[in-house]
Amino acid sequence: MSKLPIPCPIDFRYKMRSKISNSTYSVHGIDKYPAKLIPQAARYLLQEYIPKGSTVLDTFCGTGSVLVEASLSRFNSIGIDLNPLATLFASVKTTIYSETELNEAISKFNNEIRYMKSGDTYNFSNIYTWFTPQVLNDLSRIQKTISLAAKSLSNSQTRFLIASLARIVRECSKADSKGPKPFISKKARCSNKGINVDVLEKFYETASFIKMRLLDYSACFQKRPAPFSTILTGDTRDFLRHEISPTINAIITSPPYINAQDYYRSSKLELRIARLLPEYQMLNFSRSFIGTDRGKMNDVSYVPEAASPELVNLRERLALISKRHAKIVWKYFVNMKEVFHLMSISLKPGSIVCIVVGQNRICGIDIPTHNLLAFLAESEGFKIQEIFVDIIQKRHLPPKRNKHKGIIDRESVLVMSIPAKRI
Repeated sequence: MSKLPIPCPIDFRYKMRSKISNSTYSVHGIDKYPAKLIPQAARYLLQEYIPKGSTVLDTFCGTGSVLVEASLSRFNSIGIDLNPLATLFASVKTTIYSETELNEAISKFNNEIRYMKSGDTYNFSNIYTWFTPQVLNDLSRIQKTISLAAKSLSNSQTRFLIASLARIVRECSKADSKGPKPFISKKARCSNKGINVDVLEKFYETASFIKMRLLDYSACFQKRPAPFSTILTGDTRDFLRHEISPTINAIITSPPYINAQDYYRSSKLELRIARLLPEYQMLNFSRSFIGTDRGKMNDVSYVPEAASPELVNLRERLALISKRHAKIVWKYFVNMKEVFHLMSISLKPGSIVCIVVGQNRICGIDIPTHNLLAFLAESEGFKIQEIFVDIIQKRHLPPKRNKHKGIIDRESVLVMSIPAKRI
């Protein structure tokens, strides 16, 4: 491995303060998906490193921070994410809507809901832990009404209504609304959260809020055509194995954190209430995220080619404390090596790749994530050009975790390229 560039501290919020007022401006504020890449970071990387005319790929797009900023900066973009909830919001946020379209969707929903006395029954475990029967019926009525209204609406109008439903699920539940994962706090119990909720009123308020943000975003493209933005749902490795688009020559992405963010648990209520994923797929889905600690770790492959001496030493240190967590960390880097390999064969020589990664602390051990990923990237032919370090502020991550879970207080950015002539 070549000597890495010295990491430089950077404050993306300060750098972009004259262009982006806050991290929830425009459509960025319509969802509460955990650990989102802040738009200031996405805009900075786009403007500083991506050549004009590029098509930008985000291989772990979440709810579309990079895609939105790419469109605003006049780049075409493609986003991939495993989570249907994330790609729902990414699709809505990158669609250009007219006020007439959104008003028609709300009006059609309003005409249908008045005749909908009850919805279809939800069937998942511990359902009444999270919702009262009345709230559950109201949410089901809304979901079934959207399904009926969809027959006379466009796909983009239907996605707008489903996103409005998904946004209110946590707010209507007994779970605390502040944390990334649903849990019922003492404060939520004392305030009887989720007991007396006017679900329909909350839906209309949320749809109105999202509509306002979508129109604000769409207004940016009144005088010029919007770049295209394509959203794909599934494992990014499956898409990278096939040619997504011959025009892709840049990647900006933030891979999942190791063992620190349980995306399934954070989304499980919304996925079920909005019926974004069949119940029989939930178990496999929950175990499919790169970096997850769910499922058995017996299938972890100890591939020597995936390891640097630093990673081997880290695995051995973790194994003394927790063999399971040693396997989780090892599996993460094996999976990321595969991602880098597929990136390298999918991109043209000279392409730029920006990777934003969290720096974890697991079992009391600091994980040098950016160093280890840099080693894997170089082993697949990438050249590391620059490294930045940014302090995390309010990324909708849990403030306290138990001794085995990962605390993330800063992120590193690897800026790398595929040499024009590969060795």
